[in-house]
Amino acid sequence: MAVNWKDESIKFLVYRISPSLILLFISLIIWPALNNKFQLIDTTLLIVCSIVFTGCILYDFKDYKKNEYYLTAIFYYSLSAVLFLLLCTFLSQELIRLQIPLLAFVTAFILFKILHLTKIQVEYIEKNKLRKNTGFAATGILINRNNPHGPTFILVLNKNLKNKQGLWVPPGGHYLPHFENPSKKLTEKIQSEIGVKTSILNPYKYNFPDNINDYKTDLVTWMDAPVFLLEENLMGKCSHDHEYHIDSIFLCITDFEVVEKRPKYDYKDRIEIPVSACIENYDTAEQGIKKAIEKWHIDNNKQKPAITDNLTKDVIWRLHLAAKIYTSLLTQTQ
Repeated sequence: MAVNWKDESIKFLVYRISPSLILLFISLIIWPALNNKFQLIDTTLLIVCSIVFTGCILYDFKDYKKNEYYLTAIFYYSLSAVLFLLLCTFLSQELIRLQIPLLAFVTAFILFKILHLTKIQVEYIEKNKLRKNTGFAATGILINRNNPHGPTFILVLNKNLKNKQGLWVPPGGHYLPHFENPSKKLTEKIQSEIGVKTSILNPYKYNFPDNINDYKTDLVTWMDAPVFLLEENLMGKCSHDHEYHIDSIFLCITDFEVVEKRPKYDYKDRIEIPVSACIENYDTAEQGIKKAIEKWHIDNNKQKPAITDNLTKDVIWRLHLAAKIYTSLLTQTQ
């Protein structure tokens, strides 16, 4: 992730430099005038407030020292201390005897602390909401290498996406991290959705141990590496109520050996796009996919679609890049 140096500089200035400069200014300019007035502050109350104030700083440092929450807390504490010193400087002796500076300090300190904790709670709720709305998926860029006209990509019309309007996507589904192997879950999912036997095509030559018996080593299980890893906004909710997916994209191949006679997506809910139509560049891949979608509409609806709004750019990129990878692998094995 790229660091925004401008934002980091502003944070450093606001949270660290500014309070230090303010306290230094007060120490040099105002402090000499405070000697007599401090004697008017109740010593017991001042000691109690100082202990609580220091304890809060140390507690926050223990809990938040590794993130910006501590810097925010220090900024708030500095403002409370500045308010106390300014009131001690400019208020009359009568008001200071009434402990007004100390009362104002305690009030400001409590309000700032509430504001700080509220900010933390709101951010926690937002992160927890995002965590609940994010699921893990395994998707297969499925290549039918048994098509008589040459290898083709298979896309299915998933009507659960885009607020039930449907999107043309590669087959796949959810998996539970730590409980399910994503590539194994994917092959099972493709079998239930397309009805064919499939296998994972590993494009990386050296990412497995040489000895197949070492696929399980101590507490480690080696898994197939996805060809792409995407963070997806689903433009709505999926069937599991997720709004986002961390999607592991695998390159899959099939000879279209049918193992499930009643799959979720039959020929009426899927299209095939020639791999050769997607190799050259993004634009040709887009044209090839839209041509297949247009043919599907003619076959099923007896007319061309008015617009093609159920195809996303990332799917076009997946097929284009997968076409280049698959063609490269074929070249290497020949």
